Amino acid sequence: MKLVIDKVEGLPKHALTKHEFRFLFSSLPDDWTAKLQGMEVHLCNELPSTVSFPRPVIYSDVSHRLNISSRGLAKQGAAREILREFALIVYGTRTRKGHRLDDQEIRRLDQLIEPHLKMAMSKIDTVQPDTPTNGRGGHR
Repeated sequence: MKLVIDKVEGLPKHALTKHEFRFLFSSLPDDWTAKLQGMEVHLCNELPSTVSFPRPVIYSDVSHRLNISSRGLAKQGAAREILREFALIVYGTRTRKGHRLDDQEIRRLDQLIEPHLKMAMSKIDTVQPDTPTNGRGGHR
């Protein structure tokens, strides 16, 4: 998996650092990671409120790229959105309304990802919040 992180000048920063994203990915079962290999993950400089999609995390089947606009989101909220999109990819699920998820789809996805989210957040919460970063959202 290739991880591309846009440089952010000023606030808000990306919700997850490079290392925290890796913790999130490492919380997934092997069958999920096997299906997600080869994709490019892009932590975008855009704010979630300015993207043209209804959700801050969108996967493109065409480019095999996961675009994450997490600046200003809480860590757990961003992690939840990423895991929801991973679940959609792994299970080959198409949403009923393009990139929009209805309440029933959200509940179903949240049931699938809850154990992985708990595991990832327990790892992420152990990272020191004042660890210096290199300006690209990753640790030095």
